Amino acid sequence: MRNDWRKTEKRDTSPFVFQPHLHSQCHFLLTQVVMALCRIVLRRFPHPRPSNFLPSSSASYLQHRMLMGSSWTLSGLTTKLGLFSTASPRSEPRTFPSQGFDFIDEDQPIEDEGMPEYRPEHFYPVRLGEVFNNRFQTLAKLGYGSSSTIWLTRDLQDHQYVALKIYIHNSVHHRELPFHEHLNKALPSKHMGAGNVRKLLDSFEVVGPHGKHIALALQVSQMSLRDMNTVFMKGRGFDEEFVKSAIKELLEAIDFLHTEVQAVHTDVHPGATAREFSTKRVAECLGF
Repeated sequence: MRNDWRKTEKRDTSPFVFQPHLHSQCHFLLTQVVMALCRIVLRRFPHPRPSNFLPSSSASYLQHRMLMGSSWTLSGLTTKLGLFSTASPRSEPRTFPSQGFDFIDEDQPIEDEGMPEYRPEHFYPVRLGEVFNNRFQTLAKLGYGSSSTIWLTRDLQDHQYVALKIYIHNSVHHRELPFHEHLNKALPSKHMGAGNVRKLLDSFEVVGPHGKHIALALQVSQMSLRDMNTVFMKGRGFDEEFVKSAIKELLEAIDFLHTEVQAVHTDVHPGATAREFSTKRVAECLGF
């Protein structure tokens, strides 16, 4: 159905939370054995406890240390003992509702359909809930342009959010993928600006009804500074601290591209600049 992704996008706003689980009774028994060993270790080698955490037992304290990433947690100990693999299992795709939505008239153009050069047969007809490359499940539409659409996806393998950019099948020149392949040659890097450049996580081809489409799986970023100013600040601009911090990160990224990647960004503007930090930090910077 033509309007499926529009209708579903309004409903699926719940965040994804992955919860690892045990797969067998044997796995459960092994876990109990390891927990017992850890309690012995805790009694013999007490670990300094954080002042703001008062566990009621060694088990609860162990669980806290596991969440805090201690080097002697259950994951680290079981790996060293070779009891079982601690890698998170692949998550199952989410099931989307198929009814209970308002319909949009077929003749009403929205978003990319309003562009003068828009041709539906050029784009891949993405459906919410569709899984690409047996890994990325689409959750919502993030944006569009004359040559691609971009989607928020859920990585079923690494359990993270990923931005999936799918190009039109008749795109003649592909400069983004070769650039990222060139960028990856300079990574990892100790340059302070390396972390300010969005990374390519995966790339593959998608076969559509009218041809093949290049798809890029990219790190997810916050909204652009232009959109952030429009949505949150109502066009008033940002405070001095926020602007200084954004400029510093931008210059570090550009210096990294120039000195280590040997590349030039030819379209630097607020609409193409996004900061990557927590939602809480965004709210603090915007004064909420």
